[in-house]
Amino acid sequence: MNDAIDRRAFVRLASGFLKPECYFLPDGITGHPTGNCNVNVHKGGPDLAKAKQLVQQSGTAGQNVDVYGPNEDPSKANTEYLADQLRKIGYKTKLHLLEHSVYFQTIGAQKTRAQAMFTDWYQDYPHPLDWFDVLLNGDRITETHNNNPGNVDVPSVNKEIDALKKVSQITPEVNARWAKVDKDLMATYATTVPYMNRSATDFFGKDMDMSCYVFGVVTFWDFGLSCKK
Repeated sequence: MNDAIDRRAFVRLASGFLKPECYFLPDGITGHPTGNCNVNVHKGGPDLAKAKQLVQQSGTAGQNVDVYGPNEDPSKANTEYLADQLRKIGYKTKLHLLEHSVYFQTIGAQKTRAQAMFTDWYQDYPHPLDWFDVLLNGDRITETHNNNPGNVDVPSVNKEIDALKKVSQITPEVNARWAKVDKDLMATYATTVPYMNRSATDFFGKDMDMSCYVFGVVTFWDFGLSCKK
């Protein structure tokens, strides 16, 4: 799927309010890899021929794939695009669009057996642990309320995540280790297909005192601290 999707298409579906991405960690977070990814985000478009070839080599061409997503845009449109690209490279797809109120509980239950799905994540704190340990550590897979709905479980990477959990200081060496975790999961094992970081804009009147503007990754714009000039 890394080769089959056109990340520019997601930009259009989101009316431009996103930045194409091919690493799991957002730019600016400790451990974000440097340099270009080896996927089409830096090549300008999808490579369907290569994707079809990989599907044929895997022996899975023609299989059915249940694709899950929320029933509201832009997530709905993104999921429909995912299902369409899966069909183009050789799969039969069945689309399941669910109410947002039940969506994540549904894909987070093992009994659902979701095979491909849309997910997103707003960080709780700006550190790689809030991404890799919560979302892609195979040791934390659960039967219900599973935050790792793809059931990503790479023992060597699990071990490295657990080792990095014990490191209290951020150093260049630690950053490099987190970057390797990202590259291992996204490129070497291709467990997940990152495609964008969402961007948002706050608009202010001319009387807004910007020294009172406070934005947090969880609470977003704190209206209670806003003030006028």
